[in-house]
Amino acid sequence: MGSFIRSALALFGAVALAAASVQAAETPVRYVSDQLRIEVREGPGMDYPVQTTLVTGARFAVLEESADWLRVRWPEGEGWIRSQYTVAQPVARLRLPEAQARAAAAEARAKQLEAELAPLQDTLATAEATRGELEATLLEQTAAYEALQALAGDAAQTYEALQALKQRTGELEAVQRTLIEENTALEANQQVEGLKWGGLIGLGGVLLGFLLGRAGRRQSSSWV
Repeated sequence: MGSFIRSALALFGAVALAAASVQAAETPVRYVSDQLRIEVREGPGMDYPVQTTLVTGARFAVLEESADWLRVRWPEGEGWIRSQYTVAQPVARLRLPEAQARAAAAEARAKQLEAELAPLQDTLATAEATRGELEATLLEQTAAYEALQALAGDAAQTYEALQALKQRTGELEAVQRTLIEENTALEANQQVEGLKWGGLIGLGGVLLGFLLGRAGRRQSSSWV
């Protein structure tokens, strides 16, 4: 947090310096030097009437320069003053309060930024915790996905094995049907053969009985 505050203060100071630079670029600024007070005249010369006086540290904008004189403007009016009594920077006894005021403003701004950063730090901590949870969840989901991919591979292999088994079962069923048909045909042939042999045997018995009957009759007639 300390580095962030220092960065914020540096940025604030840079913005303030940039604003001051822009203002200075638009209108030159001077200050009354350590002379206690100087006269402001109506024109660039000692012969012109005195309008008023400016005290040490008075700030004004320079509108025009003429030899040793400056036409200046301050909140209460305009006039001419001797340039030798002016300086481009605030006098020493004024710079210290201004510096102290800037330091106090910077410190107040730093405290304000620190107060504003506190909830952001809490939000960042929460976000970091949430990120850790999301990373853990992502790892779990990745592991689950890899497991599903492995199962999908096993399922594909199992499906292929089942398809092959189904095909083999169909082939075996076809062979079984063929065997049943051949067995049925064989049994039918066996029945036909049995009937044929039974008929032949019966016919043979009839013929044998007929022949035996004739032979008996012949023998009887010869005995008589």
